[in-house]
Amino acid sequence: MQREDFKEQVKVFISSNIDDKYKLIRESLKLLLEKTGMCKVYCFEEEPGSSTEVREAYLYHVGRSDLIVFLIDNKDGINSGTLLEVKRSRDLKKKCIFLFCNEKEKNITELQKEIINSPKGEKYKEVSEFSHMAEEAYKSVLADVVDIYLRYCGNIAGAIDNIGESKEKENIELKEKYSMVNKSIYKDLTYIKNILYKYVLNFNNEIEAKDNFNLYAGLLFEVLLGNIKYSSENFEKLTEEIIKLHRGKLKTVINQRLKAMSYYWQGNIEAAIEVLTETMALANKTKVIPRWVVNDIAIDLRNLAYIRDEYNNVICFENDGQKMLDSSEESVYFPVLDRMTSNYYESCFKDYLKELIKSPTTVNIGGVTNVLDNIANVFVVALVYGSITHIYCIRDRLSLYLKYLSLNTRDHRVYCATVKMLLLKGKSKDLYNFVNIYGEYTDAINNNDISEWINTVENIPIEYRKLNSKLLLMGAFGYYFSDEQFEDYFADVKAEIRIWTAEQFAGDIIAKEYIKVIKNLQKRISLNDTLEVAYLFRQKNLKRWYNDIFDMLQDISIDEKEDLKILKKYIEWLNECLADHEIVEGVSKLPYAIQTIRLQLKDAEELDDKVKNVYPEFFEKIYKLNVLTHEKEELNYYIKKCVGDIVERNNTQGKDGKYSGYMDDPYRTLENIFNDEMEELDNKLVENLCNAVCETLKLETQTIDSKISALELVVILNIMYSNNPIIANMGNQILNEYEEYPIGHKAFFKRAYTKHVQKCIYTLLKVAKKEIDKVKIIEFFAELYDCQNAETILILQFMRRFFSAIEKKEIHIEGKECFLQYLFEGVRNENRNIRCWSYINLMELVSIESEFEEVVLNAICKAMDDETYDIKVSVLSRLKNIQGHEKLVDYIIAKGKVDNHYWVRKIAENSV
Repeated sequence: MQREDFKEQVKVFISSNIDDKYKLIRESLKLLLEKTGMCKVYCFEEEPGSSTEVREAYLYHVGRSDLIVFLIDNKDGINSGTLLEVKRSRDLKKKCIFLFCNEKEKNITELQKEIINSPKGEKYKEVSEFSHMAEEAYKSVLADVVDIYLRYCGNIAGAIDNIGESKEKENIELKEKYSMVNKSIYKDLTYIKNILYKYVLNFNNEIEAKDNFNLYAGLLFEVLLGNIKYSSENFEKLTEEIIKLHRGKLKTVINQRLKAMSYYWQGNIEAAIEVLTETMALANKTKVIPRWVVNDIAIDLRNLAYIRDEYNNVICFENDGQKMLDSSEESVYFPVLDRMTSNYYESCFKDYLKELIKSPTTVNIGGVTNVLDNIANVFVVALVYGSITHIYCIRDRLSLYLKYLSLNTRDHRVYCATVKMLLLKGKSKDLYNFVNIYGEYTDAINNNDISEWINTVENIPIEYRKLNSKLLLMGAFGYYFSDEQFEDYFADVKAEIRIWTAEQFAGDIIAKEYIKVIKNLQKRISLNDTLEVAYLFRQKNLKRWYNDIFDMLQDISIDEKEDLKILKKYIEWLNECLADHEIVEGVSKLPYAIQTIRLQLKDAEELDDKVKNVYPEFFEKIYKLNVLTHEKEELNYYIKKCVGDIVERNNTQGKDGKYSGYMDDPYRTLENIFNDEMEELDNKLVENLCNAVCETLKLETQTIDSKISALELVVILNIMYSNNPIIANMGNQILNEYEEYPIGHKAFFKRAYTKHVQKCIYTLLKVAKKEIDKVKIIEFFAELYDCQNAETILILQFMRRFFSAIEKKEIHIEGKECFLQYLFEGVRNENRNIRCWSYINLMELVSIESEFEEVVLNAICKAMDDETYDIKVSVLSRLKNIQGHEKLVDYIIAKGKVDNHYWVRKIAENSV
């Protein structure tokens, strides 16, 4: 059988440790597979010299392959390179075949254990002799080749209808009154549509443009999608083709609109506005030009004026375009395009309905091409009439559909296309919300994706919007940059920001996004770089963003090895800020930033007196309690103060129907104080505290959030001080009278605080006081499954504090298995916050009950493959609590070391 017999071949990647022992096996397997003519095999030895990092070179080929073959000798174990390839192939849902040689080591590896226990159905084979590895791998691959051809491993490619055989459902009919363009221009847009198919669906089929219009319109479409930079030369040729389609006065108007569009794509907004102003005046006085054309020019003029105003830090609701629209007696519409836009939304809605009512076993997204076809149609109509706004709005429509498609298919290629479109749009909230919702699959991002997004941003023509998108890219994905990418890109951004501080264009957008970048990436950015941003903003007198700056400084973390000169300079700068009356009066975050540095630097006492003099109330209520060490008398002072606040709020809350919301929580402050066990309690003070808390629970006028906080305090007190008779009696009293307590008034802006949560905390009090049997505990957890997400998160947050107190006092509690089962349900929840808190609680539970270690570690091992970075960081940072199962722990850490996310890698490296 000759290779020429197969037009398309299966791309096979061979993965193994890199040494002479494996080299012969890899070369033998490659020779066997390629002799069939069905396979194209990648071996690392054949990789040519390249400037690309070695790691990225072979990961790139993993992404390009259809099948990954892993050759593993149990005796040698699995090195970080192979583990990285395993992770990448799983991230991209590649088909994998694992071969494990047990000739010299019969004990199976942690990876094989993982495959055996995994529901994913990954294929593996055990080989008794290492010399047989190539032959057994060859047999396994051939058995899989037919399946690959029948069901190509990409999620989308196998689900889409055959476009070559599909027919257009309907030709675009242009029967509207003012249609002046021959409708034949819309009949065959295969070339333009194929550009969109490649962008969204990663199609590789190449189609030639049937004429110059399709060729140059396609090139502009590539510009719109962020694939290439704008070319004036290409646009001139496109203009020539479009002008041929028009006649009469409209021809002149369209030519002017296209001239304005050319300026827009060059980033010259002022020139575009000037041309559109002249064009609108010309069209308005020419009676043969339809009114909808004049209005559409006015829309372009208005929207370009908004871009100019945004750049100039101006808010203006009146401009020439808006005035024209306000004076027009005719409704705003676009005859041909409105119908096509309607078709687009109808296709989207049909797709959505189809997804809602489909069988759980069905995978079908054949309607994707219909939606994309409608987008291409809208683009061509908008282009033919020279509408800047309607062409730009394609990004809005496409990003909306891509978000739906990405969340529905969870395909990494669609995800990358969605992010590209959101970066082009440049809306911070849209991008961050999507990244957060997309969740665990985000960690499939690699350096190649980052490079693609960097290139997309570089193609944005309007300079301030390009800078904004650069900041969005860094802020959302900075931890996924390679070290080299990050160093170069961050240096570039810093240089641009220095220029910006002199001109301060688009101030609100650029300043807030840059501060957000620094705030988000503090685990990767040096302390000096963070502080230099603060110094720069003050030096340039950018007062408007001081609060954002000090909010950023609240999150700084000081390394023990930090340069003392940097710290000394920062403390001096803080002292200068404290001496600046304008900053003190106008910046609420300053004292909190000082508290952050003071908590980490014990030799910065000089700040204490300054804070005391400048912020006396803050010093007494917050700073002093958090920062300074306290003797018993001082702690009693704070306890007494918190009890006084509780009593006062019990007396005033709900009086005459009036309710107040408070920024502080005296119950939680007391919980923090009592969490560090005090050697001796003032019984009179404890009695006052217990009376105040019981009064909170009994009052109908108190708010439900205060009642829940009070009940949480009761639980912690009864764990930490179970031998104190006053506290024990309070707990018993609440258990006896709880059913009679009123629910309380609805909490302010706190929908998580409900009767359901209140009952859950009450049940945990029963568990702490051993006043509940296993059957009741099972009933309790059955009720928890009915909670809303916000309620569940609140319960899990308290559960962590509950477990922490139980561990400190080494108390035995009933129903630990029920807690374990509930938390395992939590780690499967769609909500990432619920999953995160469930994993944290599993780690806390292991500290209480060591017999759960293995089952919890297996769950964590799986989480290291497909969970979000914050969950990985949470579990890795708690591995030190695990006493046994060294091999499994080491395997988890090894996974962390090869993670795509910088922070995860650093935590894993520090866990050794």
